[in-house]
Amino acid sequence: RLLKQLMEAADIDPKRWPARMLGGVISRWKDRGLPPEKVGIAEAGDIANGRVRALYERYQTRLIALNAVDFGDLLLHMLSIFTTHSDVLADYQSRITHIMVDEYQESDPQQRELLRILACDDMILCADDLSTVGRFRGADPEGLAQELDHYRNKGRSLQLDINYRNSPEIMRLSNAFATEKFSTS
Repeated sequence: RLLKQLMEAADIDPKRWPARMLGGVISRWKDRGLPPEKVGIAEAGDIANGRVRALYERYQTRLIALNAVDFGDLLLHMLSIFTTHSDVLADYQSRITHIMVDEYQESDPQQRELLRILACDDMILCADDLSTVGRFRGADPEGLAQELDHYRNKGRSLQLDINYRNSPEIMRLSNAFATEKFSTS
């Protein structure tokens, strides 16, 4: 609703540039940790006739004035707090003993950075299956598995090898697709 109000004030055509689409652009920038001032002109491009970066700036200013946040802000604010206030981070680390990450292969860079900052040596970290089922959505199981090695080296790793969401045939085909080992059987 806020974005629609700001679009109307900026005379951005909602039929040509739907608020949902522009909100998605802003959300992806936040997922990458880009506040408005770090969004380059080339990256903003022609979106909303070249006005999406200014819209993002006004959106953030208005959120602050309303004492409101969106989902991307929740992560960015936590990262900012933890990186600038080591006492707050230490307090959270002392109280958290377990971290469970569901759908790790679908996490964005800001979510993974929050995990890297928050996790410490004596925590138990559980991450779900890094199967190749999500590869069609851009998941990178091999890269994420390498990233998780950092955590595996700090403790014990358990492999949960039963997938309750997908049949064995779907898993076999998915893994064959990922490794390009197709068979006709």
